[in-house]
Amino acid sequence: MSRSRMCSARYGPAPVSTSRRALICVVSDASTGREPELALHLRMALRQGWTEEELTETLLHLSGYVGVPIIRESLLMASKVFKEYRQEAAKA
Repeated sequence: MSRSRMCSARYGPAPVSTSRRALICVVSDASTGREPELALHLRMALRQGWTEEELTETLLHLSGYVGVPIIRESLLMASKVFKEYRQEAAKA
């Protein structure tokens, strides 16, 4: 399968909205401890309209499923990303 076909199959027209895809990526990254990717996807989720509160609640909800230690790290990363995002928005 070619890369373009894989990408279109993955990101082509689908019943899942772009904003929901961003949230799915946040959940996946947090659940697997992928902090660099989590930072990227948190920014994407913010740009798609998710609020800091919604993203934080999503991460807190995951703690019961994947464990508090990994979600603690995700929340620390989220706090850093949120601060940077607010600072960038204030400059714009």
